[in-house]
Amino acid sequence: MTGREKLERGWQSGGVLPTALWPFSLGFRAAVAGRRLGYRLGAWRSERPEVAVVSVGNLTVGGTGKTPMAIHLAHCLTAMGRKPAILTRGYGGQLGRGPRLVGRDGQALATAEQAGDEALVLAERGGGLVVGGSDRVAAAALALSEGADVIVLDDGFQHWRIQRDLDLVLVDGNGGFGNGCLLPAGPLREGLSALRRAHAILVTKAPASPALRSRLERRAPGVPLLRARLVARDLVRFEGGIRNTEPLGELLGRRVVLLSAIADPTSFYALAGELDIRTEDVLEFSDHHVFTQADWQRIMQVSGQADYVLCTEKDLAKLRHLPFARGRLVALGVGVEMEADDSAVLARLLVDRLGAIEPRATGSR
Repeated sequence: MTGREKLERGWQSGGVLPTALWPFSLGFRAAVAGRRLGYRLGAWRSERPEVAVVSVGNLTVGGTGKTPMAIHLAHCLTAMGRKPAILTRGYGGQLGRGPRLVGRDGQALATAEQAGDEALVLAERGGGLVVGGSDRVAAAALALSEGADVIVLDDGFQHWRIQRDLDLVLVDGNGGFGNGCLLPAGPLREGLSALRRAHAILVTKAPASPALRSRLERRAPGVPLLRARLVARDLVRFEGGIRNTEPLGELLGRRVVLLSAIADPTSFYALAGELDIRTEDVLEFSDHHVFTQADWQRIMQVSGQADYVLCTEKDLAKLRHLPFARGRLVALGVGVEMEADDSAVLARLLVDRLGAIEPRATGSR
């Protein structure tokens, strides 16, 4: 177990390490508060793009389903007749400040090495424009020049340089907020009081327990609490540079090795567990792991008797260049599913908060 894995386990179960790191959390809290105060007082400028901005974010480090939720929003906006662009930092890639157009109409315009695994999934699943780079203001400008009329900001809840019209905050129904401490003693990027800034809270991965629901309602009174369930949609293959999807039934009764290199593979395992497969083994790598030839040899050795190696789409973005046997490497395509009532609330928020999404004057507030 790596030091990071020990720390993350401590965030959930307690222990000596999080307690020892608690003084550093006070410094982190002060830095977060100081940064926000700096933007409020005008020490740093907050930009308002010429189009409406909706953010998908969270309070914790690790996976809460932001990528599939950003894709879901992009498709919702497209169905409303809009032209969305997803902005992503391109974590794990070489974009730097960017910006760079990494996807258009479901076609990736960059590799995982260039743009990062998350950006590639957004590009291939998002259906519209995807722009990468840590400078979100410049990325928004590029998106507008390419015809976007609304911005979906991936992982934007703590991003102060761009003003948002709609903040959606995702909460993991399994893990909640861990021990409730800020980094590095806990998983929180901000205190729970920040939830009051949200326009809606979406619980992902598992239904909110009564305790978690009570905590959310107490910390963010009046903020709509919605459920956004992650579901397996299809299987994704890449062969000869071409992306294909197939029905989940292809795995029926097959021997499968599960492989993941994401922050929290719990939901991946849960979704795979809903399939009628025979799990031969499980391989875990660190989040955003860069796969090497040695990794491929290890995977091939472990999966020698298996019919398929099943991974996440983020992992497929990096594994596709390795010489797996034809058809043997597949990814589980994951989407978002919402109950009709919750979906209606989200749709109303999009209409009410984003309005006509007409160009507007820029400037800070």
